[in-house]
Amino acid sequence: MSDIEAIASSASGLRPLRFLVALAELIDETPGLVEVWRDGILERAGEPGLDYQVWAEDARAMDRNGWVRFEESIAGIDSLRLTQHGRDTAAEFAKLRESPWDRTRHTAEASLQWLHALELREQTAQQFDEFLATPEGAYLGAPLTQTELKRAWEHLADKGLVRGTKTMQGPVLRPSITPAGSMLVEAGRSVYDSDSGSGSVTHINAQGAHGFNMAVNSPYATQTNTLTTEQVNHVKQTVDALRGVLANFGVPENVKAEAEIVLGEIEEEAAARAPHSGKLKERLTAVGAAIGQAGLAVVTTTANALIQHAMQGM
Repeated sequence: MSDIEAIASSASGLRPLRFLVALAELIDETPGLVEVWRDGILERAGEPGLDYQVWAEDARAMDRNGWVRFEESIAGIDSLRLTQHGRDTAAEFAKLRESPWDRTRHTAEASLQWLHALELREQTAQQFDEFLATPEGAYLGAPLTQTELKRAWEHLADKGLVRGTKTMQGPVLRPSITPAGSMLVEAGRSVYDSDSGSGSVTHINAQGAHGFNMAVNSPYATQTNTLTTEQVNHVKQTVDALRGVLANFGVPENVKAEAEIVLGEIEEEAAARAPHSGKLKERLTAVGAAIGQAGLAVVTTTANALIQHAMQGM
């Protein structure tokens, strides 16, 4: 956890960071502006009418951190000046809370914990979207989106951690946590743990002259899906190479964001105690499909070549 993440982990630490970003944005929007009034900062940060004592404590905390400077008169602290250290901190915090992978992970983890809390209180939600109205429906003060929530639901449902009724209009109705989901939350494990699935047995039937049946995850079957250190390092190198493709070939920002989420999932699996080759191949295929949406031949060809090379080495 970075210093910024540690500060932002509490409400008393998060609020000054939000004020700092608001201050930096307002100064950047107005050439020549070096000092911003309190009301403008509070309005931009979504805290109009904040109690003055809370504001003053946060301003002093920002001053102690070297982020801002101010003159405190008899009337109080009415305006702030941004330091270079404050500008750098604001940029780092803004980048952190806009990280696609961190936002996706937060959405999945927090929404599952929300459903678990509802179950313990013997309450229910009519729609999964209700999560967005909770305090956890934002990541470091930045509201989550419907797209991020939809992606989180699909991930949780694929792992057998939640259940509900999907509709043509989009909202998931009557969402609830499954026993597997409750066990995962109570064990303090991440929904992105390599073995955090429901534990169900999947039967695969192969037809042909020598047809066979295989029970994936069956306690009676021995299957080797783990990778060597060399293979894992190759996957990590492929992720780095794909990021280079995304950064240097004019890929649209929306495609970059979607691909980055999947690359983060690949890194998560590669960092697991026993990386699963099947999961890595599935995610590599998914990132190839995401990058293909750019519609750029050279990008698609280069990415597919990197992905195929990595998969052949597993």
